[in-house]
Amino acid sequence: MDTEAIVPEFFKEHSSQAEAEIRALEYELAKAVREGDLRKIMSFYNNDVRAFDMMPPSEFINKSSYQKEAWEECFTDVFDFPVEFEQHDLRVHADGDVAYSHCLIHMKGMTIDGQLLEAWTRNTTGWQKIGGHWMIVHEHNSVPLDKENGVGLMSLAP
Repeated sequence: MDTEAIVPEFFKEHSSQAEAEIRALEYELAKAVREGDLRKIMSFYNNDVRAFDMMPPSEFINKSSYQKEAWEECFTDVFDFPVEFEQHDLRVHADGDVAYSHCLIHMKGMTIDGQLLEAWTRNTTGWQKIGGHWMIVHEHNSVPLDKENGVGLMSLAP
């Protein structure tokens, strides 16, 4: 899948070219997540992506394990699509062929067994331009922990 960014004019007016390209890719990735389009979601990730996500293991060390154990088993096999998925306060910083983005994510959707799930999470994504295309090389998703009991606070809205 070609992940070359088609950059809307709004993004060009408010960022450097590299930042605008990342914003456009983040927009397309969010669209794919809302639709549950696993093939398109995974097209944004480099083969040797390193990811820290909220489900075990503590670190994913490649695209295939991240796809199977996180995206498939905990997302596309769980939800009835489309789902709500919005990035709040997306910030992008780019220099040369390296960039990172961070935001709060609000996700809400019905599971295939009819349960409504909703969460606020924190996301940081590392991007690298490889072969002329921006690819995700690192991703970190998390939630704050309750100070009293150490339980993740997935409903803590900004």
